[in-house]
Amino acid sequence: MSEVRHDPVTGRQVIIAQDRANRPHAFVSDPPLLDDGDCPFCVGRESNTPRAIAEYAPPRPSAAEPWWIRVVPNKYPAVRELNGVAAASPTCTSTAKVNEIDRRRINGHAFFTAEAALGSHEVIIESPRHVVSVTELDESVMRTLFHVYRDRLTSLRTAGQLAYAMAFKNVRPAAGASLAHSHSQLLATPFVPPQVELELSHSQAYFADHGQCVFCELLRSECRGGVRIVAESANFVAWCPFASRCPYEVWIAPKQHACRYESTDSARLDELAALVQQLVGRLE
Repeated sequence: MSEVRHDPVTGRQVIIAQDRANRPHAFVSDPPLLDDGDCPFCVGRESNTPRAIAEYAPPRPSAAEPWWIRVVPNKYPAVRELNGVAAASPTCTSTAKVNEIDRRRINGHAFFTAEAALGSHEVIIESPRHVVSVTELDESVMRTLFHVYRDRLTSLRTAGQLAYAMAFKNVRPAAGASLAHSHSQLLATPFVPPQVELELSHSQAYFADHGQCVFCELLRSECRGGVRIVAESANFVAWCPFASRCPYEVWIAPKQHACRYESTDSARLDELAALVQQLVGRLE
């Protein structure tokens, strides 16, 4: 069972997903990554994953390449799928309102509280071949991948019960990856994480004080200085933030003001996909 637990000292919310302990090699200090002889994400082993939510096929499917990208439910999800109880509750956009109908005391103790961790957790398998990096993907597949992100974010947003969604990748065991086969994940919740709420509140405060979007002003300032610019395309800029939190941290933003990834047109998504593939290659 997955649940959102509340830290009584900081008020921080933490998702505890006990079932994820059942992942292969979850507690091995140096877990082996499955090769293509055992990998459940490789073509021909589709029955080893949950039934696909969506599949994206090449122009000319073949036995070796019947699909380019598959989207499946995560076999070891961090959150439980929204059900009838959750669907009856209103959409929550504040961490203070999350699943009040399901909040409970732990072992009868008022000091420890939690509620069911609800949402959606999907895995996006990025190739039928056993590739381990997006740098190995054909350009057409890489472009399709970024269209998949848009499609899935649009679908989750249309459901009307979720407030936040994030696409992410874990690469290699140190980052939490249990499978080497190139894949990404999409996690959506009915609440906005505190760190994101903080960023939004600071952005709103900046706009109230200056009448400008803080991200647009940040991008203009970085472009004027130029010292932290990593790469640039016609519509996007990549740079290392002035207040980077870790080595090699890179941000990418559109040059024109935009607020929703799922509203991005296909041509710009293709451009973004090429830029990301280039940046990952440079990092590797």
